[in-house]
Amino acid sequence: MDKIKIALLSGGLSAEREVSLKTGQKIAENLDKNKYVVKKYDPKFDLEKLAADLKNKRIDVVFPALHGPFGEDGTIQGMLELFCVPYVFSGVLASALAMDKVATKKILQTEKIPMPGHIVLQKNYHAGELQKIKLPTVIKPIDQGSSVGTFVVKEKKELKPAIKEAFRFADRVMAEESVDGAVVEEPSDEEAKEAVVVAEEDMEKDTKDNKDDRK
Repeated sequence: MDKIKIALLSGGLSAEREVSLKTGQKIAENLDKNKYVVKKYDPKFDLEKLAADLKNKRIDVVFPALHGPFGEDGTIQGMLELFCVPYVFSGVLASALAMDKVATKKILQTEKIPMPGHIVLQKNYHAGELQKIKLPTVIKPIDQGSSVGTFVVKEKKELKPAIKEAFRFADRVMAEESVDGAVVEEPSDEEAKEAVVVAEEDMEKDTKDNKDDRK
């Protein structure tokens, strides 16, 4: 049986570029070399090459290891949909909605899932809007991943600097009610390997389904 040809995407254009490169490296190390041929692409430099290889059907399945905008927000997923190539993780709509914190909150609130209170600030916000923010609060860009541009503000003097810094990463910033909760730690290497195994199973199924559709 021929090996499955995987396009592993990492790096990209977001503020989480370096994290993405490390993620891609871990995935490459843990994919079974007896079953897969792994070819790496960095969309910051290799987008045209990726498109050419997709067009010429040199890739069976895509494994996006991208973080943040242009990687987790439905952008790259939309490109892959146009080429009708299977890929790992969520599709265009789910990715776009999950990356936009306001859109996510609206959906969860519609389903009556309790959410912390928040207000959204535009870059041209006026001083009166800051009076509505109750401390402690969490300042965060609307559409960034992980903790990029995110600050827990406990004192009034910290508020404006935190907002200014968050605006470096997005045109809209959220001030969200701070809620105490459990700390979630990063997975161990063993857990990461288990995650790759699950992704491998999905890739094999998607690749088989895609080849069946082409018959």
